[in-house]
Amino acid sequence: MDRTREPARATRRDGSARSARGRVCATVVLLLAACLAPAAQAAPCGGDAPPWVTMEVEAARLQTSEPLEFVEVDREGCVTTRYGSMDVRAGTYRRKMSADEHSGLAQLIARTGVDRLDASGLRKRLDAADAVRVKSNSGGIAGFVIADGDIVRISIDTGTRKNVLLWTAPVEEATLRPDVAELQSLVEFLQAVKHAGADASKEKLAEERP
Repeated sequence: MDRTREPARATRRDGSARSARGRVCATVVLLLAACLAPAAQAAPCGGDAPPWVTMEVEAARLQTSEPLEFVEVDREGCVTTRYGSMDVRAGTYRRKMSADEHSGLAQLIARTGVDRLDASGLRKRLDAADAVRVKSNSGGIAGFVIADGDIVRISIDTGTRKNVLLWTAPVEEATLRPDVAELQSLVEFLQAVKHAGADASKEKLAEERP
């Protein structure tokens, strides 16, 4: 009688052992997932890494010392945006770029060459070309004059190269000079930085007071 029941007891013991091992494995998997989850998420955006790209927009027509718009992207992909007190969006905002967005901005810098653009040299070449046009086209269009254009200052610091650009009314002038590739590239980059700063996922940190 005892020998007949022994296999049944052995079967129950085997089933219990397998069930226990299954519970242990499931627990280990859950613990590993809990440990690895924070690493898979984006690091918090502290905004204290070295600046990578900075853009400031100032209005020449307004008597104010504060920028109308400020966007900074640091080397860890943290985007800080600040709008002046006269803007309905007034305040400071922050968000973290995705890895794809960060890579896309780096590729745009490389493709447009804005980190190597000599803005003052380009300005001189354009002014010289306008002067030649005046001499060769008496009574015609001498050049371009844009009144009250915003002043845009851009800084790009890759760690190995830093370039600071200053241009008045770049968007308007690029529209008037569609054949100047450097201006088209500058505006394309400028609009990308503006878009990064205006992204709807940004969170407001502080109000901007007059």
